[in-house]
Amino acid sequence: MKVVFTGWAQDCLGQPEFPELGLKGDLSNGQAVFPLGELEPGAYTFTCSMGVNEGVITAE
Repeated sequence: MKVVFTGWAQDCLGQPEFPELGLKGDLSNGQAVFPLGELEPGAYTFTCSMGVNEGVITAE
């Protein structure tokens, strides 16, 4: 499984992270790909690099 963020953002929004998975991305080229492999079922939070903005993906 993988998650792909697309678009351009500046500052902390341009560096999305999955903190609990130890993954960091960079949108400077317009795309950040996170290879997640097989995840245990549950909710996984992603944030900006400052941890201010966040969202959640759910693995089933």
